[in-house]
Amino acid sequence: MMTNNYMSHTGNDGSTPRQRIERAGLTTAKGWSENVAAGQATPEAVVTAWMNSSGHKANILSTTSTHLGVGYVKNTGSATYGHYWTQKFVIL
Repeated sequence: MMTNNYMSHTGNDGSTPRQRIERAGLTTAKGWSENVAAGQATPEAVVTAWMNSSGHKANILSTTSTHLGVGYVKNTGSATYGHYWTQKFVIL
């Protein structure tokens, strides 16, 4: 997302979150969910944004996920967002 200056649950190559999870080696996942965000400069700001969204909040508060992956990258050259955040929740 940072490289191409966009934010989406769909990868630049058209991939789904599940496909990206499987590419990372988690081929036995029984379920997954994903939170993405861009533009928030601090962890506190992105978590506040996610908690103010019913779908993102449900992912965070879910009791069924067994694994969590978190990603963050800063691109000071990005005029649109600058900060990119991802959470992957997986059920194994």
